[in-house]
Amino acid sequence: MRYFTRGWANGELTEEEDDTLSRAYEARLTEITPRLPPSMVRLLEGASLHDAIIESVRWAPSQAELRLKLVCGASDVGYRGVQLTYRGAMLGKARIESLRNVANDREACILYQEVDIDEEGVLAHRLLCWPNAEVTIEFRELDYVSAPRDDRRVTLAGAFVVVEDGDDE
Repeated sequence: MRYFTRGWANGELTEEEDDTLSRAYEARLTEITPRLPPSMVRLLEGASLHDAIIESVRWAPSQAELRLKLVCGASDVGYRGVQLTYRGAMLGKARIESLRNVANDREACILYQEVDIDEEGVLAHRLLCWPNAEVTIEFRELDYVSAPRDDRRVTLAGAFVVVEDGDDE
C-alpha cells in the first residue's frame, strides 16, 4: 500500500499525517481517473470493499487471469457479491501465497483498497487485509461485476484454486 498503510489502519499516525495521506490519495485519484478504464471507475464507485470477505480466488497462470469473488456489505445497507477478473495479471510467488493465505483464512477481510495506473498503462489494485496481509495485483484489464446477495455466507470449499491448461472451472 502506498497511502493506506498498516500503520495508517492501526491508528499509528497523527491526525495531520492521516489528513495528508488522505489528501494525497484523493489528489492521485483526481490525476489518474481520466486514464482509468470504466471498469476501474466502477470499482472505485461501486460496492464498498471495506470488510469484504474473499469467497474464492481462481488463478489461471497460463492465461495470466485472476478472479476474486468477494462478499461485501452489511445488514443495514444490504449485501453484494462482487467478482473481479484481472486479465494480464502479473503475480509472483509471494503475491500468490498472500492471496492463498487470505482466501483460506475465513476470518480475514479486506480493510482498504487503492487503485493506481502507471505511465505504461499497467493497472494496480492494492488490498490491505485483516489481520496482516497486503496484496498488490498488477494487471492490464479488469472485469467488474456486482450483484445483490441475501447475506454474507460464503462457500467454504475451493477458497483458492489454481487452474492449469485444460482444467474446467
